Amino acid sequence: MFKVGDMILYGSTGVCRVTDITTRDFSGADADQLFYILIPLYQNGIISTPVNNTKIFMRPIISKDEAERKEEATEMNLTNKKVHHRQFGDGIVTGQTISKVTVQFSEEYGEKKFLYPSAFESFLTINSPALREQMDAELLAIRERLEDERRQREEEAEQRREEEKRALLKQKRGAAKRRAPTGKTPPKPKAQPDSAELTGEGDDE
Repeated sequence: MFKVGDMILYGSTGVCRVTDITTRDFSGADADQLFYILIPLYQNGIISTPVNNTKIFMRPIISKDEAERKEEATEMNLTNKKVHHRQFGDGIVTGQTISKVTVQFSEEYGEKKFLYPSAFESFLTINSPALREQMDAELLAIRERLEDERRQREEEAEQRREEEKRALLKQKRGAAKRRAPTGKTPPKPKAQPDSAELTGEGDDE
């Protein structure tokens, strides 16, 4: 789960800053559902999205050093390997980074860039059976990691909701305790003597 102040990538919007994490009061919204409030850095407007949103890609911004380290750690080296695209046909990988792969196709289509490794889920196929099997394993590992991250975000969101519920319950109990009577019976007013007793009226002589 992201924190207030984090910089994240949000779908096609790009870089956004998390300015708040809160519930929203509008029709159809779960009273306990948490939302990120995002401010895009390069666009106008404010974005509100559920914390457990799995339909739009969100990930934290990493530094250049972290990106380089991850790039060095990439196991698949597809440079100069033959691939096939369902529309552009056969091509050769001429470049690869942690997030993109560059493929040179025929003169008709030229050079194209694709997201790595997601392009190999639907658009691109590696010609080498051994590398194709390795790519399938890498894609499976990525899907499992994303699913683990999604579950972790949901668990953290649920934990936060429970903490908020406990805090609210504690607050309500404190308010009820302050309003409750102390339990002490107020003193009864002293009985006033009868006026006849004070004047002596009604006494026998």
